[in-house]
Amino acid sequence: MPIPDDELFEGFLAETKVVTEKPDGPHEKLGSPMHFSKDMQEDRPPQLYLVFPNSDLTIQSVLEKIRQTLRENDSPSDRKSALATLALIVESKKDSNSYVSHANEVLSRYQDCEAHVSWVLPVEVDDEYKINICPREMELSTFDPEKILYWAERGNSRYPLDLRQHKGKLSLTKRRLPVRSVKWRLDSFMVPLREKWENVADLMIDVYFQAMLDHVRMEWKKLLSEAIVIEEAGKLWHFDFESLRNFNQSLIIGIFCWKDEIGRASWAVTNQPYSTYIIPDKETLPAQRRWLKDELDFEELSTDNPFDASVERFAKQLQQAEWHLRDRRSNESFLFRMIALDLLFGEEQRQAESIARRTAVLVHRQLGNPFVETYGRMKSLYKARSKYTHRGIRPETDEIEDLNVICRETLWCVLAASAQDSFETLGEWIDEIDYLAGALKAQKQADEKSFERVGVPKEGHQRSPPYQ
Repeated sequence: MPIPDDELFEGFLAETKVVTEKPDGPHEKLGSPMHFSKDMQEDRPPQLYLVFPNSDLTIQSVLEKIRQTLRENDSPSDRKSALATLALIVESKKDSNSYVSHANEVLSRYQDCEAHVSWVLPVEVDDEYKINICPREMELSTFDPEKILYWAERGNSRYPLDLRQHKGKLSLTKRRLPVRSVKWRLDSFMVPLREKWENVADLMIDVYFQAMLDHVRMEWKKLLSEAIVIEEAGKLWHFDFESLRNFNQSLIIGIFCWKDEIGRASWAVTNQPYSTYIIPDKETLPAQRRWLKDELDFEELSTDNPFDASVERFAKQLQQAEWHLRDRRSNESFLFRMIALDLLFGEEQRQAESIARRTAVLVHRQLGNPFVETYGRMKSLYKARSKYTHRGIRPETDEIEDLNVICRETLWCVLAASAQDSFETLGEWIDEIDYLAGALKAQKQADEKSFERVGVPKEGHQRSPPYQ
């Protein structure tokens, strides 16, 4: 699905750019790249930020268009990949093109890659140690850097650290994982990017391949689970994939290889998970609470208001979903968010339909999508939940991410409604939402004051919390 060729999208893309200093206005942090060019070896590479306008068109709407196109072309379509793609689109445009036509040109070109990934742990093992989890494709063995360095040299890429220092350590390796990437190597994209950014251009591409590595890691987890399903089901053997991230000094080493009209190519990428405690910045929590007050007029929940008690139950369920997500249990996080919406909107009859409709009323403006489209997306998320709970089919990454955003925007709405103290019970609030849903479904002009009472922001206003 191409990006619409209209003034709204053209204006948004024209005002979106990458910067190296943290901006004051709306922005997104672009990864934490470890790959950088030789000229930058002496200095820490700059952190990149994507700056975008505060307009009628939201960043979520633009990213969703990119995600839809990536998805249709079988390329990773999670939010990180879409964000990195957007950054490269706006920074690789030639002066003669419109932003929309350039974006659609970028999003029409793809290449088939093979990913080879090793998760190296700080554990020494002897050279003979080897467990074939999936013959010729996945193994637990001693790390041999020469194989991956061969592929890097063959594809004219390199790593920012000496892989040979990790020789002999325990490694979980996955070879030949197919993945499709955007075709960034074309001169029409690379020449303008390098003319503008020189060596920093590699950082932008690295952010993209870091997102690809995250996608591969999630696919890897699924493949590992499938390979040992019988052994784990029978309690014969167990491999705790999630615990790998708790190894300090572990290292994920990946390489994406492909062949195009220019020849063989590759991109070498690394990622170092860690579990050490990070001391919070002393300004972060006060700034976030100021935002709640300034944006939502919210300070705290009442202890004697039934409506606020319902809001607290909803917030506690989302809190537990966040705990699951931080522990890399994304499927459990997805279920807990669905349960949170059940607690907030549920009823005995027609539960999924009514929850989807009510949620769509609250969040469609912030998502930048029509009510009907948001309602349809919510219903598809309920189908994903049903497939997971009844058939064991796990939700897709984009479904998990979409529900995350939807629940967060719903939370802002209920907090804004609580701050107004207009409702004594949850039922009163839901009745008002149902009135708005009826108007939207009938395509009638809904009362703007009703939107405000239930916590929905004005049309075109974007809520942008100061995330940590």
